[in-house]
Order: sequence, then C-alpha cells, then structure tokens
Amino acid sequence: MGFGFRNLDLYLEIKGYVKFLYNLSRLYPKEEIFGLRSQLSRAATSVLLNFAEGMMSPSSKERRRFLQICINSIGEIVAIGDLSLDLGVFTTSQHQEILIKSEDVIKRLYGLRRKYV
Repeated sequence: MGFGFRNLDLYLEIKGYVKFLYNLSRLYPKEEIFGLRSQLSRAATSVLLNFAEGMMSPSSKERRRFLQICINSIGEIVAIGDLSLDLGVFTTSQHQEILIKSEDVIKRLYGLRRKYV
C-alpha cells in the first residue's frame, strides 16, 4: 500500500504550516501550556492529520469531508491567532503571517475539495 499523499505539494505545504504554528506556539507563557498553546497545536495538527486521512480514502465523499475538517481547523487557528494578538502573545507581524499562510493553505484546500464533487 502506498502513501501517495506524502508526495503532494499541498501535504508538504501543510507540514510547513504546522511547523510554523508549532514554533509560534512556543511564545505563549507557561500558564497557557494547556490553554491556547495546546489548542493551537492541536488545531494545526488536525489540518495535517485529516488531510492525510482524507487522501487515503477511496471515496470522493469521504475525501471532501476530511478536507472540510481541515478547512474548519484553519478557521479555529485564525480565531486563536486573533485572540493571541489581542492578548499580546503575538505581534501584529506574526498575526499577519498566520493570516497569510492560513489563506494560502485554505485556498488550496478549497480548490482540491471542489475536485471531489
């Protein structure tokens, strides 16, 4: 059995996005280790894992469902980024980078999702 999703450019882009978010999550104070920091890490990981799981499915309907979960998780990441900016954890520049990277990934996910209509 192959793991063809590992060769997709979008998979590699999502991996980079997750690494970027994990690095940013280190900016949270220690008291947030089980709060926003954990939530950001879990939402980021959700994008990668649901993408992989969805691409392994032989069903177009299932692939669409998993891609939608990825999209939903990015919405969660953006909301966490907004709150983290308001709380002073992220700078305006870091927040802007989250938005740009999130938009890039989400556009590609929407494009791929349309393929499985």
